[in-house]
Amino acid sequence: HKFAQHTSTMPPKRKKGEDTYAHGIATTMGTQMKSHNTLLSKPLSALTLKPDHSSRPLWVLPTGSILLDTSSPIYSTAYDFLVTISEPQSRPTYIHEYLLTPYSLYAAAAVNFTEKGIVTTLEKFSKTEVPENVKDFIKKCTSRYGKVKLVLRSGRLYVEALNTQ
Repeated sequence: HKFAQHTSTMPPKRKKGEDTYAHGIATTMGTQMKSHNTLLSKPLSALTLKPDHSSRPLWVLPTGSILLDTSSPIYSTAYDFLVTISEPQSRPTYIHEYLLTPYSLYAAAAVNFTEKGIVTTLEKFSKTEVPENVKDFIKKCTSRYGKVKLVLRSGRLYVEALNTQ
């Protein structure tokens, strides 16, 4: 019995003066969004903070990763939202990491979350603007929900579609 050979690559070297935390984010997160040709190419310090950023609990990164500050007064509200739209990746004491995936967004759409509602809520909670590529990813994933249904009638399965093409 043979196992598939696994090759690993070393993370890219950090540039002089580059934020260590952002470097860690850039090299360890975003595997889902990488397939959509998006990478975190600049340190977190390069992201522009909103004027009232101190009252907001989230950082939404171009990789599709979301960081949640557990010390925020609105942590529990943001947490409830994030577990509905994303998958938890890491939950140490102070900062939790979540990832937007097609499956998590499909599940969110299944419980009546719309693209507009997800983006609006992310904007409300985010310390920075939600990146355009993340908005596009949300739109792409949620727009697929509900186009086809599998229906059981008289003991037979049928596929129903909104569009006949």
